[in-house]
Amino acid sequence: MSDENRWIAVFNSLDKDGNKLLTRDEIEQCLKSLGVSESLPKR
Repeated sequence: MSDENRWIAVFNSLDKDGNKLLTRDEIEQCLKSLGVSESLPKR
């Protein structure tokens, strides 16, 4: 598997709703799974 394909696979695993965009919630879930407990700042 090429590096590009690995990154695509990682992105797709984070993109839970499959819309090809990472939402705030999807990013927060990723960070939480990595042990980062703070939320992203709201705008």
